[in-house]
Amino acid sequence: MTAPNPSPHEIRVALKRYICEEILKDPQYPIGDDTRLITGGIIDSFNITHISVFMENEFNALINDENLNPENMDTISGMALLVENALSSGADSQ
Repeated sequence: MTAPNPSPHEIRVALKRYICEEILKDPQYPIGDDTRLITGGIIDSFNITHISVFMENEFNALINDENLNPENMDTISGMALLVENALSSGADSQ
């Protein structure tokens, strides 16, 4: 699990690592923050479920199912923004 209050950079690094190692099975796969993952054919909608579980477990971030769509999950930047928003919302409600 990533440290509490991860920086945006730490979130992106963890997401890239997970996608490359666990989903693509290629730790050296070159993914940029704005690489189109779904529309570029790198991952599919089935992978979104695995990534969302990772985001919840790794960052303790509860993300609403309606936000787990190709528009939000197509890039590392979009996924990281979901995590950041979930973390800031969780902090607001505590």
